[in-house]
Amino acid sequence: MNTKLNLITLALLTSTSFSLMADGYGLANAKTDNIKYDAWNCKACAVETGTTGNVGVGIGYNSEDDIQSANAFNSSNQTAGKVDADIKYRSDNGYQVKVVANNMCMDNGRMEIVIRKLRLYCFNLGYRSISTYQRINALFPYLNICSFILTLSDNWVTACLNSDMPMLYISLTPFVLSLRYFIS
Repeated sequence: MNTKLNLITLALLTSTSFSLMADGYGLANAKTDNIKYDAWNCKACAVETGTTGNVGVGIGYNSEDDIQSANAFNSSNQTAGKVDADIKYRSDNGYQVKVVANNMCMDNGRMEIVIRKLRLYCFNLGYRSISTYQRINALFPYLNICSFILTLSDNWVTACLNSDMPMLYISLTPFVLSLRYFIS
């Protein structure tokens, strides 16, 4: 086999061979038993402790007769209140709590609580309520809805047939779709 070694091939081969010979010198194999971690704290990096964030409260009025308004307003109640929150807490010893709430106390609300300590644990608790409102007085002319054969009731009155509407056929405009291609 006749192979020519150029400068790029030679550089790739040498870098690969050096990494193979350096097995056991990675960070995962470092001896960290005698390191004093307390002496390596960053003095310039001040971690702010305490509670930060905001809480919002709202109240609104909704008419129960308007279903679209209930879907947009996230509540079917006439008077509804809500709480929005984005709160973060950090203690001196590394505990962190985060609370995010959106539209709580309404029919479509959500809340997420995260409690953690870095490098030890993280608990995540979430709650979400989803409600949709539909019209109750919708009419459906078919019978046997749960079966495969839908039938109309015996007293069903047809408004009209297509043959009763001759102007419908005249108003139709023909549409032709064609495709041509040439092979040369």
